[in-house]
Amino acid sequence: LWTVPGDTVFSPFAGIGSEGYVSLLKKRKFLGCELKESYWKIAIKNLEEAHKKRQQGTLFGDFESQQSCAKDEICNA
Repeated sequence: LWTVPGDTVFSPFAGIGSEGYVSLLKKRKFLGCELKESYWKIAIKNLEEAHKKRQQGTLFGDFESQQSCAKDEICNA
């Protein structure tokens, strides 16, 4: 909520990577820690998926980023 593209989001209790997943899709960097190995393994898969999805782009690409900027008020286009 309080970050802009390029910022780093830190989650000291990353769990299965939900915060990281959204952070990556919203063009933020992510740093997370997790003690439970089973959660960590799931987080790795989720973060890899978000990374691939972000690189892939979408059919409407630029239109979606303009809509997002209109909602957020802060935009680095």
